[in-house]
Amino acid sequence: MSDRVEIDYGESTKGSNTYNNPLEIHYTAFYLPDLRRNCREAFEFYQRCFDTKLEAMATYAEIPASEGMEIPEGAGNMVMHARLRIGNQTLMASDNSPACPAPYEGIKGASIAVGVNSVEETERLFNTLADNGTVQMPLEETFWAHRFGMLMDRFGVAWMINYDKEAQVAI
Repeated sequence: MSDRVEIDYGESTKGSNTYNNPLEIHYTAFYLPDLRRNCREAFEFYQRCFDTKLEAMATYAEIPASEGMEIPEGAGNMVMHARLRIGNQTLMASDNSPACPAPYEGIKGASIAVGVNSVEETERLFNTLADNGTVQMPLEETFWAHRFGMLMDRFGVAWMINYDKEAQVAI
């Protein structure tokens, strides 16, 4: 048995969406549990970065009375649910629930990986997300990608931006 596995993404990386999903997962939701009470600002920024449309933005004040949830004073304008489509993936987030006793400590141990279909778009997206953020690994060519880079955006969200080479070999 060989230790090497050929991975040919072939047609799965081609399509009308700039942001592809080479593994052909048809629906995945990435949930950012708390954006330091600036979810609206973050998702308006991501909407511009990814040139897409917000699918949902609901505040705590919009929760139907039939749910019986008491909303603390001043929390009505906080975002309860935001949803954005990036290619065939979904990104969701909220402001910290007013009822949550735990303080926000940031997202730890995870990054959102985005596959892109051109060097130009990879560079544009990386630079836009990195604006007022921190570059953790500069965008550059690697053995697996035309361009790959890692960053923490201004909202504390870690991103890996990748433009794959045609064929991959897994060892």
